[in-house]
Amino acid sequence: MVVVAVIGVLAKLALPSFFRESSRGTAKSEVVGVFAELTNKELNYESKKGVYLAAAACPASSTGKPQDVTACSASGGVWASLGTLMPTATVYCSYQITAGTSAQTAAPPAGFTMRQPATGWFFIVATCLVGGTTYTFFTCSDDSTMQIK
Repeated sequence: MVVVAVIGVLAKLALPSFFRESSRGTAKSEVVGVFAELTNKELNYESKKGVYLAAAACPASSTGKPQDVTACSASGGVWASLGTLMPTATVYCSYQITAGTSAQTAAPPAGFTMRQPATGWFFIVATCLVGGTTYTFFTCSDDSTMQIK
């Protein structure tokens, strides 16, 4: 009886942590691929046009369920000018690209850091609702390290 009670208590303590980390891992694995694609396309775009492209959030928000992202890259989509080839057709997260010139000050969301580059810049924010928890991811043109909040 005591062993069963101890196992029950341990399960009650460990399972929420396990599911939280599982949700975070799901979001993180998606974001890594999408950030890589968007960053690569931003760098290509800047080499051709001389500026980075800002793009509204696509999908508009994270719903906690997989959403079709193909419209974001299709003709008229917010990423169409970038020519993105998304690593997956559905995403849990919403992605927004903010860009500016050397004359503009980069203002990343609270909790994230970015050095002010001497040239143009961009940053990408992913907002993910997975397993009832919201995760925010950040990457920028001057440092490809992914930050998580």
